[in-house]
Amino acid sequence: SNAKNANVPVIVIDGHYEDCMNVLFDYQDGFEKIVRHVMIVHKPKRPHFMAGKRDNKFSDERINIFRRVIEEQGIRFDESMVSYGDFWAKPTIKAMQKLLDRNEIPDAVICANDVMAINVISTLISRGYDVPNDVIVTGFDGIEEIHLTDPKITSSICDYAKLADKVIELIAEKITEGDYYV
Repeated sequence: SNAKNANVPVIVIDGHYEDCMNVLFDYQDGFEKIVRHVMIVHKPKRPHFMAGKRDNKFSDERINIFRRVIEEQGIRFDESMVSYGDFWAKPTIKAMQKLLDRNEIPDAVICANDVMAINVISTLISRGYDVPNDVIVTGFDGIEEIHLTDPKITSSICDYAKLADKVIELIAEKITEGDYYV
């Protein structure tokens, strides 16, 4: 509000605020590409989704994408195909152990983020499963730790160079539109 009162433009990165220029990543498109890759290339029969938190915008969007893509591939979605790892390690390990105890082992676990994927893999390996031969696991976010895992994790990373280009473009537009100086 102070910036608005002073007629100073504000660029918000990865957030949405009224009266600001908002630059957002397209998380949905990147996540859909991961799910499509798994479903079309690897053709799992028993996919599972390790979601983040219940009633969380990002988690719910990813559940909806998972559901839509698997149903397009002829697999009927039901709630038992989703576990919640709260985006963190310990809840993911607990959720994965609970899933494995059901004796309904998925052939693919698509995770809402990379932290959960790392922990899903660790749990599977500790229980004697061969990843990716028995179970395919993917992540999302492209955190640095995925480059240190064995096996490697398929993930998706936001294009920060593209984001920077967009921010520079917005700044240039504002400079040419008004009395703003750099």
